[in-house]
Amino acid sequence: MSGTQQVAIERAIARLEKAGRLTPEAVVAAAKNPKSPLHSSFTWNVRQAAQKRWLDEARELIRSVRIEVRTVEWTVEIPRYVRDPASSPRQGYISIGQLRSEKDVARELIRTEMLRAQTALARAKHLAVVLGLSDEIARIEAAIIRVTSRAA
Repeated sequence: MSGTQQVAIERAIARLEKAGRLTPEAVVAAAKNPKSPLHSSFTWNVRQAAQKRWLDEARELIRSVRIEVRTVEWTVEIPRYVRDPASSPRQGYISIGQLRSEKDVARELIRTEMLRAQTALARAKHLAVVLGLSDEIARIEAAIIRVTSRAA
């Protein structure tokens, strides 16, 4: 996407926000107009859109399968299946049981999860600065970086 297209999209979304609460439904409604800068960001072929949605629903189903893991100290419920770091392009899943025997893949999974946490934390950090709520973020960020380094 070009910078010009991105600016047009941002302006279209800002107009929707000014018109009322910004919702996904409002964005889709606006994007239905072929002249809207939002239009080309959507899959309008119903069969292709349905296939994408079905894949999203399949991913939701896979993530919904949970197992309970108990240790001497605590019990936690976790997904039974997680994205397989070894699959390309990261569309496969692997069971937690299998990961226990594949330590390199398990480390890569933890590294990926911690990088995701770092990304979410960076976003939270920027929002916290703007909203005046940034006191604890640096401490949490340092802990996440330590765990990421240990998994690498």
